[in-house]
Amino acid sequence: MDILDRDNIANKLDLMMDIDEISKYLCNLAMQICKCDGCVINIWDSATNALRIASLKLPDRLTVMQKTYQEFCTNRDDVDPNITVFDTHKAAHFKNIDQIPPNSLTHMRFERWQMQELVILPINDDSDCAGTLLLFSCNHPIDSTQIEALQTCIDLFCQPLLNCTRLRDIHSNSEMIETLFDINDSFYDFLYTIPGNETLLNKNKLIAGYIINLFEFELGTFSIIKNNRMRLLPSTVSTDKTPWQQERFDKFYQRVQFKLELKEGANATSFIQRTTLYFPDVQRLLSLPMSKHDKDILEYIPNIKSIVYVPIIKGDSTYGTLSMFNFTENIDLPEHKIKILESLCNAACNTLYAEFIPKSKIKPYNDNL
Repeated sequence: MDILDRDNIANKLDLMMDIDEISKYLCNLAMQICKCDGCVINIWDSATNALRIASLKLPDRLTVMQKTYQEFCTNRDDVDPNITVFDTHKAAHFKNIDQIPPNSLTHMRFERWQMQELVILPINDDSDCAGTLLLFSCNHPIDSTQIEALQTCIDLFCQPLLNCTRLRDIHSNSEMIETLFDINDSFYDFLYTIPGNETLLNKNKLIAGYIINLFEFELGTFSIIKNNRMRLLPSTVSTDKTPWQQERFDKFYQRVQFKLELKEGANATSFIQRTTLYFPDVQRLLSLPMSKHDKDILEYIPNIKSIVYVPIIKGDSTYGTLSMFNFTENIDLPEHKIKILESLCNAACNTLYAEFIPKSKIKPYNDNL
């Protein structure tokens, strides 16, 4: 049977009920037709105004990072060819990293995934665009005739993906609302107990301590941004079993500040991309390419098990990040817990970053409930 037969593809899509299933089908079909080394399916998420990864196929040497890479997104305001292709509904083909805007997510992928060529296609029909499809090769040219063959059927995926996106948003909101309300309510009560004139360092200790205890991490701290550089505040811990790790962590970050650029590492990337980055099993990542900053902290504090970075967002602005580390065991954070963690961090913004937020943007907590 011809895998590009439009009727056959349409019949299969009629039986598929969710984004994961449809995007995996498209990803596998693209890999089968184009014989590339990797594929990324990005779907537009109107809630976060970003392209988010729905399906991902990587070369064997990168599969250990697949879950983490899947959390990366391309925001509406990013100067990135992924957004350009989505907006214009026109494909793009890159054979050289110099063709790609520096400090963009696509530039970082091209470099770290060691691409030779990259093609980005819109997943669109005559009226709408559901997202983008990235195909890349690492050691051979991409055959343009195979790309053209894929383009003859990609429009069939647009409306099924859009329909599933709408359904997913409805279901996820209804499932989360009750849990979020209970936890947020308790957290707001806690925030009320913090005096308005409390120092930034004490606020950091109290709020980071509350959150790391709730999510069973052993160390956490917030960062602040000054002069386009990120600085981490002294950390707080949830246990007395990790004193030397805390000492080394604080010593490291007393002398390290880094620019707000993707090449500076995962924490800066979380801030820039306004997305949570979660590394459940850090030890499996040690042999992979990473920024100098990330490599240095993992060498300075060996045996880190899990890390999560969460951006602190208020409206259109990002004020810092929460960093959480665990040293004795890997921490499992399913998606619903990550959503709750993000909600608490954003709720803490008024209290923690009051001195950095214009007074016109600070509202009483009751307005946020």
